[in-house]
Amino acid sequence: MDKYKAKVLYISREGKNVQLINTALFLFFYFLMVVVVYQFINRESKNRTWKSYIILVLLFLYPYIIYPFQTSIYSILRFVFLSFISIFYYNDE
Repeated sequence: MDKYKAKVLYISREGKNVQLINTALFLFFYFLMVVVVYQFINRESKNRTWKSYIILVLLFLYPYIIYPFQTSIYSILRFVFLSFISIFYYNDE
């Protein structure tokens, strides 16, 4: 395997791992949101204000809002890390 193929394989595996972790965190977040909504619905209606509705909507939108920031910060940190430490791609030859 040449260096280019090893690099592509490494990056592909890294991307799959990040995607798997993000999917698990996404599902865990929405599980917590179900609990929050259940608590919100069971609360007395006189205790619900417009602020609580806004917070609830923002909590549901959080994964979609945070994703661009998360990817840009991840890219910056990865660039800084890789500039100090080089990753070796193994070659069978």
